[in-house]
Amino acid sequence: MIKFISVLKLITMGVWTLIIINFAFIAILITFNNKSAIWIAHHIWTPFLLFVLGAKMKVIGLENIDPTKNYIILANHTSNLDIPML
Repeated sequence: MIKFISVLKLITMGVWTLIIINFAFIAILITFNNKSAIWIAHHIWTPFLLFVLGAKMKVIGLENIDPTKNYIILANHTSNLDIPML
């Protein structure tokens, strides 16, 4: 049963990603701005993926980030959730 649920989650993630990619592409064509695609990824794609996977995001150390400075944030890819989380 656990394998079935895992496969179902994987299929759901793949289908959802394909749907969102099409919406993002259409948004870019309509607005001529890639920020609309980034908004779609941030506000629609990621929350749904995290919900389907049952993942919760906890940010630690946000008080150490100075909004007036630039930062490079890297992921070491220890998980498939690195991309949606960032």
